[in-house]
Amino acid sequence: ASLDLAKSIDAYEQAIRDDPNYAPAYAGLASAYLLLGSVPNDGMPPLVATPKAREAAQHAIQLNPSIAEAHCVLANIAMSYDWDFATAEREYQRAISLDPNYATAHEWFAHYLIVRNRLPEAQTEMSYALDLDPFSPLFNTARAETFYYARDYDAAISQAQRTLEQHPNFLLAHFWLASAYREKNMYPQA
Repeated sequence: ASLDLAKSIDAYEQAIRDDPNYAPAYAGLASAYLLLGSVPNDGMPPLVATPKAREAAQHAIQLNPSIAEAHCVLANIAMSYDWDFATAEREYQRAISLDPNYATAHEWFAHYLIVRNRLPEAQTEMSYALDLDPFSPLFNTARAETFYYARDYDAAISQAQRTLEQHPNFLLAHFWLASAYREKNMYPQA
């Protein structure tokens, strides 16, 4: 994934060279840097990647204040880098209000809600993400994760198994399946 993100960064930078006022390229660049510096990618140290992501997102918003992807990146940075939960929530809600069909915003907001121990809201946000992109292995796995944190281990197991039926090599689904089995003391399955 790190190699794909590096290629994305190159493509976004080329798009910016071609049109320095193209806000979506800056927003995409921000997302790519953010993901490159995050688990499980770890292709760049967060101390390097996050400032680059922030700068690109802020530039995108300067060019186009209504670009949801850039607000979503700033929300993620506020949550996971700055530990500024008020700003994170405000930016996630802004991104979703600007583009209610942006599934990633719902998924990332669900993770924020898990961190804030607002699990019913997290499950609702994951439902929105899955309604928008029902075949995404990431979103399906994130739903298993929300069930896990809600301590509904049977639902987490069922969701992870359904994901693995469609995407047998998706490692995060295996992780949440094993984690749920562990919580149920089903060690051989885990």
